[in-house]
Amino acid sequence: MKIEKACFLVIIGLLISLNSLGQSRCDTTNTWWVTTEKPECNISINELEAKLNEVMKPQDFRIENTFFRISFIINCKGEDFNYSVHEIDNKEFCESLIEYCKKYTDWTAGQHEGNSIDVAMNIIGIVQHDSLNLLNEKELKKLKKRNK
Repeated sequence: MKIEKACFLVIIGLLISLNSLGQSRCDTTNTWWVTTEKPECNISINELEAKLNEVMKPQDFRIENTFFRISFIINCKGEDFNYSVHEIDNKEFCESLIEYCKKYTDWTAGQHEGNSIDVAMNIIGIVQHDSLNLLNEKELKKLKKRNK
């Protein structure tokens, strides 16, 4: 009985310490994809694209003509975390892309029916002609129509 109680307390202590590190989700049961109000960024996709192209050159990473997706979470406090880059295998490029996305952006929390919520976000881009091109919503819709 004493060993079970000690094990239980150790597990609870670990869970508490893990949840207290850095940013975390506000609601661990749901991460929303569709909301009544999406999180807002302090800069536009076009401004982020310009900043990224000032500091990153895809040719330095030997990457050309490929799509990529940056995924991350914005929690109910507007904190962004859990970044990952998909469709590109170059670790240095992915780490730089994440570093600069975090550096240049600040977010407001998403809302659903008046409540601040955790929202999963994606930024889609293309490495094309030695530059990064981030797609805004209008460009994404046009691309989806073309690929149907």
